[in-house]
Amino acid sequence: MNGETKYYEFKLIARNDNYYVFENYIYFDFLNKKILIPQGLNFHKENNFSENIIQPSGLINYGHSCFINALLQCLINCIPLTKYFLSDYQKTNYKNASNIYQDFIKKYQKKDSNAAKNIVNYFLNSDSSIKNTGSDSKDVLLDFFDKIQSELKNSEVSIIIDESTNPENELDVIKERINLDKADYSIIYECFNFWIESEQKCCNKHCQKYNKNLYEIRSESYFVFYLSEIYSKKYTNYQYGYSGRKYGYYNKLSLDDCFNYYLLEKGNCAYCQNNLYNKNKICKLPRILIIVLNRGKNNTFNVNIELNEEIYLDKFYQKLKYEIKELKYENCPKYKLLCGTILKKNNHNPGKGHTIAFATDYYGKYNVYDDNNIKKNVEFGDIKNEDVYILFYQMEKSH
Repeated sequence: MNGETKYYEFKLIARNDNYYVFENYIYFDFLNKKILIPQGLNFHKENNFSENIIQPSGLINYGHSCFINALLQCLINCIPLTKYFLSDYQKTNYKNASNIYQDFIKKYQKKDSNAAKNIVNYFLNSDSSIKNTGSDSKDVLLDFFDKIQSELKNSEVSIIIDESTNPENELDVIKERINLDKADYSIIYECFNFWIESEQKCCNKHCQKYNKNLYEIRSESYFVFYLSEIYSKKYTNYQYGYSGRKYGYYNKLSLDDCFNYYLLEKGNCAYCQNNLYNKNKICKLPRILIIVLNRGKNNTFNVNIELNEEIYLDKFYQKLKYEIKELKYENCPKYKLLCGTILKKNNHNPGKGHTIAFATDYYGKYNVYDDNNIKKNVEFGDIKNEDVYILFYQMEKSH
């Protein structure tokens, strides 16, 4: 090699039958003998920090903080979010959730097992809705998103829409949603935001809205599935208060069951209160899809979830038919399991338990994080049989 030539090294993070995938989304297509490099990528060593992001590090449990530790292990494995805090986020001159989270990531990179101390204290202080008893990872996720979103969004002006006055023109609804998202835009929106469009039509011939389409588009950052409701819908002879596992064969739900129920046709007309024809669909996809499996009070509803490493939302996704430059019109991609939390129940005390996390590494292997203990190269079969709680799926890149 010529000693004067400058070379850049990139870590191999995944591979399959057609591609070698390197950090910074560089692909080597060895079948066609091509290297694919993202447009506009600058080769600066200081930007090449992916290797340190994902290095497993344990977190000390400060008495009752396992549910916070587990959620943090998931969030730090959301690479776009972590990269933002390491490269683009600029500290303000006062203490807030964003600053504390950035400090946590930097300490985590150094494999500091005390990295979570400040953020645990932040979530457990008197000003937070999270307490050290009676809360779980879902509460931390919702509180974290609310705080980060409010600190980083583009506009400080809150916009309130009266949903009872939905415009009848779908295009106007879409443009209104785009304007709202521009005002509220943040890294949370960029990574996790998706849209649910509801197309409604009243079935009452005497209603002023009969045969008129009403549109609503709402913006969400996570799906929350209430398993007891979904279970009782699927198994109509189920009586609330008893675990599905007691019925032998009727003891499980699939994620398809959950999406079907979530997007079910339901609702009443705002004008006459009669039944509506209500068609719900996902019309804008997130980069990282979050699913919360709500098991009721104290997480005591014990139904098995058929967990898949890959999921497809094509049955629930429909592209918007309008050509609007702010929207992407990609085909519905595959989502691959990235990380999640697991509930370890206390059989002697149903209201108590322990929360751990799992996440994939560069090579697609699973690591399990039990506070400051890490178990590497865990098989997916060992994870899918657990009581999974919060799941993070990452959109697969189209090649």
